[in-house]
Amino acid sequence: MSMNKHSAFYATTLDVLLKHLLVKRPIVTGVATDICVLFTCNDAYMRDYQIAIPSDCVAANTKEQSDAALYLMQRVLRADIRAWTHLMRQGSKTSVAS
Repeated sequence: MSMNKHSAFYATTLDVLLKHLLVKRPIVTGVATDICVLFTCNDAYMRDYQIAIPSDCVAANTKEQSDAALYLMQRVLRADIRAWTHLMRQGSKTSVAS
């Protein structure tokens, strides 16, 4: 049985740390938009975080796969998928997880 899981929340203390730091809106980045980023964002959404995913800070095997995953996370998880510079202009308390 494989222990590899695709979410930064699985079997980690990430949720405890984010709550301790009073983070409400984590910024999630990574190199597998359609796998690890998607699963991490889903877990964050299930924990009532407001998710931000800089569209220029994620990647998948193809641009089409990345774009499809971003669209899904925007539509279903209500993720903010604007570019990094636009997200940083908001100045809200954030944390990075990947």
